[in-house]
Amino acid sequence: MIHQFTKENIETIAKVLGTKAKPLGNDVFRFEVKSEEEPARKLALEIHLGLDVNGEQMNMVSVYAFNTFLQLHNCTAFVASDMLQQVTFFGKSGSKTSGLIVVKTAGCSLYAN
Repeated sequence: MIHQFTKENIETIAKVLGTKAKPLGNDVFRFEVKSEEEPARKLALEIHLGLDVNGEQMNMVSVYAFNTFLQLHNCTAFVASDMLQQVTFFGKSGSKTSGLIVVKTAGCSLYAN
């Protein structure tokens, strides 16, 4: 199911990634994801809701890992899959759609157009 970003459905993301959402202020949520198979593998996911950019509201997703820093701007929705144990975030810019995937085992991938 495709979800819109709200404070209420942030828990859906936490459940799929096997972690808890930590509020950082009013509209920022941080998730710390750790791999059970490889304890050294971990990442932090931050979701910023309703950022004001040039008078327009947008959502941004950031991933911080040992050798990775990724951001996806203009996030409009996400799909949280229990079966795949991953959350896919979608961002749009004009007619182009990009995606950022975060996996329960602390992996991440970015697909950009």
